[in-house]
Amino acid sequence: MKALTLAALCLSLCPPSVALAAGAGLACFERRPEPDSVRAMRLTAHAAAGEKTVIILRLYGRRVPQGLGQLFLRIEEPENLHGTSLLMLQREDGESDIYLASPEHPTPRPIRGPERTQGMFGTDFSYEDLERVQHGWRPGAAEIVELPPKTVNDRPAYVVEVRPRDSRWERIVFSLDQESCLPLLIRFFEPGMELPRKELTVDPHSHVKHGELWVVHSAIMRDREPDTTTHMMVDSHAQEALLPDGQFTVEGLERAVRGDAKPSE
Repeated sequence: MKALTLAALCLSLCPPSVALAAGAGLACFERRPEPDSVRAMRLTAHAAAGEKTVIILRLYGRRVPQGLGQLFLRIEEPENLHGTSLLMLQREDGESDIYLASPEHPTPRPIRGPERTQGMFGTDFSYEDLERVQHGWRPGAAEIVELPPKTVNDRPAYVVEVRPRDSRWERIVFSLDQESCLPLLIRFFEPGMELPRKELTVDPHSHVKHGELWVVHSAIMRDREPDTTTHMMVDSHAQEALLPDGQFTVEGLERAVRGDAKPSE
């Protein structure tokens, strides 16, 4: 509400060009709901010592009629993580409930507190990062303001700053491509720090339009401490796929991973 009030004030007081940019930037951040989709993805994590970890997964996403986002993530490779699945359900307050289950431990357990900041499956993406970078999932209980536009990678960009509550991050700054509304750069700042701890960079050439929807097909997350990176690549994207309602429930998560459970010897 505070952000909307500031936007309304700017519309009444700022010059037309500035007012247009401010209104367009907040609208760009809000984005209309995306259609149901299935994405085949790979995460390639590079450790400081040179080790490489590759995670191949499928990400199922949808919006419920209330506009809330839901994600179901299933790992295909490596073999020791095959069938491990994650469920993320956005609440009305804008935050999310996150559950994890695996064939070895099929009873879903919630991801809470400090565990939300840990890297998922040896990558630089934490559970909270996955929640925050779901562009269009406006976090609740947070201050959201628009900053002056900038140029990122020779592309004009809107800049929106989010100050989430109950988060590891004091602020997250989104630079959004003005044509596609997709991220060009997302910076994650720890409390009291001037430099970001993490940066998600996106090559604008990886913005691909599927029908009316733009999708990021490649991005790199860098953690400055201890200087590690994870490359996210979308290998395929299918829109308006028919996804069963039961897949986006805690019970559905458990059924899915039990289907991959190995018979006891």
